[in-house]
Amino acid sequence: MIFYLPSPSISINYNQIMNKSKYTFIAGVLISSLSIGQITTDITPSQDNTIYSNNASNANGLGDIYSGQNCSNHTRRALIKFDLSIIPSDATITGVSLKVNVNNTSSAAGSGNTTYNIHPLTKHWGEGGSSGGGQGALALAPDATWTEAVSGGIVPDPWNTNGGDYLPSSLSTVDFTISNTDYTFPTTTLFTTKAQSWLNTPSTNFGLILIGDETQACTLRRLGSKEKGTAPILAVTWEQATNTATIKQSNVTIYPNPTNGNVTVDLGKSNTEATVKVFSIDGRLVETENLFNSTQHIIHLNRPSGIYFVQVTTKTGQTKTFRVLKK
Repeated sequence: MIFYLPSPSISINYNQIMNKSKYTFIAGVLISSLSIGQITTDITPSQDNTIYSNNASNANGLGDIYSGQNCSNHTRRALIKFDLSIIPSDATITGVSLKVNVNNTSSAAGSGNTTYNIHPLTKHWGEGGSSGGGQGALALAPDATWTEAVSGGIVPDPWNTNGGDYLPSSLSTVDFTISNTDYTFPTTTLFTTKAQSWLNTPSTNFGLILIGDETQACTLRRLGSKEKGTAPILAVTWEQATNTATIKQSNVTIYPNPTNGNVTVDLGKSNTEATVKVFSIDGRLVETENLFNSTQHIIHLNRPSGIYFVQVTTKTGQTKTFRVLKK
């Protein structure tokens, strides 16, 4: 049986999940350690933009994104950022790739392949309301430009180096042909490690810069953005063991997991009040319940099959999030 979940696009093989489930009895209590296998989450950009070497005050916050060298030897670089907060913070990322869609190639481009690289940015940057084409348009705060990471502020926030601050090591590389189609930057150890660091420490996530062949003219490509065309997709493959054993601090358990619909929240002997929030896999809050004068409460997951996150916060402020599979 395979469940297909709504956006972000995720597919889960339920047979694989059940084969990896392990159950043990501790002090007469059924403890389930459920490894749900690997899940791939497709994430679209939280922000994107283009910066222009010859138009240092221009950007393209609401337009397509561009990368490469135009036929006048002027450089364009694409900035893309993805929010990984939809993935559980204690997950282990096992692979990550970036798919982009090229929708226009310079008519003067040669017939050979053109190498493109993605690098991790090291500074916060902005996306404003500018909208232009291959030359961009006048930046609107807080747009990034060739010289400024965030424009329009009372105090300028320039890049340390014109053209963007990024690490020199490429996370992944792909050759673009002259065809207007999808291209995928494949998973690499560096790419996976960087994505894991973004998940572990979101404050270090400044996104990616897409750099084309800047050694020759007419290598420019126009790509879809989150506002126009086909948006880039960061495909993150991750895994996490869900443990329904007792939380040491608060003695809270939930069961059964997987469930056909109802989930019992057991607050243990020391708790009679708590707030329970249920989130869908795409991060939407779908249910909130306040528990009073009861150590047990049944949550009715009258929702489509898939993965939900049940967050239990006790009166003392202790919080635990359980991942629940609704069959």
